[in-house]
Amino acid sequence: MNAKVVDLPAPSDIPAVVKATIRGVTYTVSELSMDRYDELLKKATSKVRNEITGEDEENVDQRTLMRLMIMDSVRPKPESVMKLGVRYYRALTQLVSDLHYGDEPVKIETDEAEVENPQGNAV
Repeated sequence: MNAKVVDLPAPSDIPAVVKATIRGVTYTVSELSMDRYDELLKKATSKVRNEITGEDEENVDQRTLMRLMIMDSVRPKPESVMKLGVRYYRALTQLVSDLHYGDEPVKIETDEAEVENPQGNAV
């Protein structure tokens, strides 16, 4: 299965929205605001005792975080991510991941000329 990177809308202060059709169902995926993302991140984070140092450390369950993000940002909302087929679930995770973790196009200005950096924030 060839994955297609999501074509993001032009940069904006307003969270992005993309539409995709999977098995005949058209989904709208909305970019989460940072405050909502932080709420979901907190739900997916637990304290774990480090056996070597004896200190508590935070552990983010990435699988739980993605499932929470799907349920929060995808419409129509899946009845249950656990009942979806693996390929169907993977397609939704790809959409959500590309929208939330893809690089935002950034223009970098230098003394010499204006340069567009296709890798986003990585310089």
